[in-house]
Amino acid sequence: MRNLPFGAHPRLALIQSELTADLSAHLKETDCVIHVAALTQQNIIRYNDYLRVNHAATALLAEGAIAAGVKQFIYVSTANTIGYGIKEEDITVPEDQPMRKPFTASFYAQSKAEAETYLLQQTERIKVHIANPTFMLGPYDSKPSSGAIILMGMRRRLLFYPPAVKISSR
Repeated sequence: MRNLPFGAHPRLALIQSELTADLSAHLKETDCVIHVAALTQQNIIRYNDYLRVNHAATALLAEGAIAAGVKQFIYVSTANTIGYGIKEEDITVPEDQPMRKPFTASFYAQSKAEAETYLLQQTERIKVHIANPTFMLGPYDSKPSSGAIILMGMRRRLLFYPPAVKISSR
């Protein structure tokens, strides 16, 4: 915990583990699980590799959380699993809009959507929140990532951004 930029906190535990490991010992006396791990590379050619990590491991962690009596499960998914945002201020965009091209062809997005569907089926057993961020930025960003977009802007190269932001919490 000392390597975290914000330091240690008595009510926060950062668990780094194999995704398929038994985490039940860590889930005891836990109020909330925030699940951010995922297989994000876009160049893996077998869908089952994405499914094993992004869906099956998520389901395993959720089941462990339910068995341990955890109250809330926060799943960090991707904005690629929901429809495009809308720019007009007076229009609300529901989170259940279907995934659209080109993301429908992405094994990553498909596997994250399957995990979302599974988790939403568990809402009678545990409170589920799903966050759908567009980019994840942090100290472990590597090329080419969303961090590279920031560096392009700092160097005054071509910079683009979508006209709307997708935000979802279910």
